[in-house]
Amino acid sequence: MLVLQYNYVIIFLNSLLPAPTQPVWDRDEERAKVRVHASSLVVASPTAPPYGQRRGWVPRSLEV
Repeated sequence: MLVLQYNYVIIFLNSLLPAPTQPVWDRDEERAKVRVHASSLVVASPTAPPYGQRRGWVPRSLEV
């Protein structure tokens, strides 16, 4: 019931408001594009490896 009321409010507001003059920017679409490109890259982990897997690991900065 609440969803129907929400839809009616959106339809009512769309009938009152003018059409947008600027292109629509969707943050979720932008993130999806970035996620596709970022998934093909290898990301280095700035944290220390877990205990038991630290043999040969040397910290390179003071933040770790």
